[in-house]
Amino acid sequence: MSNTKVISARIPKAKGMKFIRFERIPLDKVVKRNGKNTSRLVGIDQNNVNKFIEVMENGLYEPEYNIPPVVTVGPNNTYYIESGEHRYAAHLAMDDNGWPDFNTFYAAVVEFVDAEGKTADYWREVWVTLENTGVSSFVRKTTDKNDIANSVANMVNQKIINRDDNSIELAIKEMGVDPTAGKFNTIKSLVWKHLGNGAKVVEGVHEKYKARFIKEYAEFHTLKQEPISSTFKELDDADYDWRLLKKLCKMYVKNPKGFNKTLVIAHTNGADPQKVRKIRERKKTLLSRFTDDMKRFVNTLETSGEPFEVHIRWMPQLHGESNENNPYTVIEVK
Repeated sequence: MSNTKVISARIPKAKGMKFIRFERIPLDKVVKRNGKNTSRLVGIDQNNVNKFIEVMENGLYEPEYNIPPVVTVGPNNTYYIESGEHRYAAHLAMDDNGWPDFNTFYAAVVEFVDAEGKTADYWREVWVTLENTGVSSFVRKTTDKNDIANSVANMVNQKIINRDDNSIELAIKEMGVDPTAGKFNTIKSLVWKHLGNGAKVVEGVHEKYKARFIKEYAEFHTLKQEPISSTFKELDDADYDWRLLKKLCKMYVKNPKGFNKTLVIAHTNGADPQKVRKIRERKKTLLSRFTDDMKRFVNTLETSGEPFEVHIRWMPQLHGESNENNPYTVIEVK
């Protein structure tokens, strides 16, 4: 009895996708849809192609172990390549160099269909973008937030989705981006930038530009002390708000007389235009709300005459610690 392990080919699965069969397709029968991959702005990454070539030359290319390239049936016995362009380019290079067994292209033949109220073209665009943002066992894919934004903008221009925030947000979500992540609104802003709607765009702030802006502003206004740089993501942010407040408090305690005019250079991160305006309005009262809270706390502590303790119980993380002997810290407030 043979002990050879039989590898079960991995069937691609996605919304709006119907698997038909696996097939080894002659290279000259594989064509690009509209001449390009619409989800990728920079085209083929030759470094990734070279990595696939190296894998193939070393006899390590086993497409059955991974989700294979995906194709759909085209006219005249051809197949449109929907994903796997780097692997296809590597096959062409191997075939041109006379390597045997690389004159055909192992792929999953699928059909995209209407589903969940969306068209087949919608799900095809989503699949192509999802596949490009994934990770194969050989090569990390190259799609980034600009590629996702470009793909969504193409969907709008091709009238696959409507030209509105809700449709754009849903498409970005379907492409695997967490709506709570900072880059979600960044991608949405990039989509509107591609579409030429400046009113819905929030420009990113590069660190080099921010440093130059601070330097030039300080020199122009002849400030006595260096401005503070601050980033805001939410209306109320325990992390970023506290960072700014801590800096301000330290600067004031160090030099109260020289603190009469202090500049904070601020920008938002991961917010849409509406949220940017709300954050800016909310931060107007950041310092007053903080100082009012501290005054109430100190006043209550002094007038009540009731000191208290804060016990910090540390979870066992070091060698020899357990739930029975894990250390704790006592903080006395009086």
